[in-house]
Parts: sequence; structure tokens; C-alpha cells
Amino acid sequence: MKHYILIKHFFLFMLFAVICSCASYRNTVTVISGANYDKKNDSTTFFRFPYGSVSFSGEWTKATYVETSKQQFFTNSDSVIFSVALNPIVKYEFNADGSKTGFDFVQSYYQWDTDFLISQIEGLKSEILFSDNVNNILIYRLFNEKGINNYFLISEKNGISMILTESDSDKWSHEQRISFLKDVYKTYK
Repeated sequence: MKHYILIKHFFLFMLFAVICSCASYRNTVTVISGANYDKKNDSTTFFRFPYGSVSFSGEWTKATYVETSKQQFFTNSDSVIFSVALNPIVKYEFNADGSKTGFDFVQSYYQWDTDFLISQIEGLKSEILFSDNVNNILIYRLFNEKGINNYFLISEKNGISMILTESDSDKWSHEQRISFLKDVYKTYK
């Protein structure tokens, strides 16, 4: 009898272990990210598999990585700071249920992000610079009198958000900054 109870408990334990491992496997995604410079084409490519990749002209060096936002920062020889984040749209607290997609997601991200940052930094203002509701793109800047002048591009495609930022560059003109963000967006794969 003891032998039967022992086998029964062992079987239940194994069944529980299999169910738990299957459930966690189903919800786990392995992410591989990196960047490389292609000297022949003079471009840097950032990838975050399985979410996609983008390329940007010139040689850029990986800098800080922000784990919470999955945002990879880069710098170039002119000390321009640029970052990329490629994430599932359900990663954001305002969209955990995935109900916002396309341009609705883009507008919601903009509202969520700017509301938070404006509440944290005195005198910070936002300005929408470009909007395309067909391709789900929004370019805006956050700025203030104290020298903050950051440009952002938000987009959504197939459930993946792309957040690009170009920070506080006095090396590039307003037009160069917008053009750079649009050019990077066009390379998304």
C-alpha cells in the first residue's frame, strides 16, 4: 500500500512539474540583441531578435543599455546620442491587454510618455513634428529653456513598437534630426 501511495505522489509531482514547465515555456521568449558596424556600407545595425532590426548610417558605438525600457543607447564620433527600443506593444503598462494597436498605440504611447516626463521635469514642453496615421509614425520633441531638446520617433508594426530617440544634439539641425529618425525607421525589418 505504501508503495502505491509513493508512486501516486511521484506521478502527481511529475505531472505538476510538466504542466508548470510547459506553462512557463509558452510565456517565455528568448531575446538576442546586438549591434555591428559594416565598414563597407558605413552603417551600424542594431538587432533585437525576434522583434526586428534597424540600421543607421555611420559608425556608432554601443553605450548604456536601460533594462527597464530595453533601450540601447549609441554614440557616434560627433558625440551625438541615439537610442533604439524594439518591444512588444503589450510591454507597456497602458497597453498590457494589447487593445491598442496601430496609430492608436502610437498616440497612447506619446500621451503616456509625455505626461510622465512633463510631470517630472519642470518647464518641459512637447511638440509634435510629424504624424502619419497610415504608417503608424509620430515624431515629436521634448524641450525646455534649460537645454533639453530630445527628438523621438514612435511607430508600431505587427505588434512591435519602435522607439527611437536622438538626444540634445547641437551638432545637427532640426531637419537633420528628423531626417535621421525617418531614415532609421525605413530600415526596420
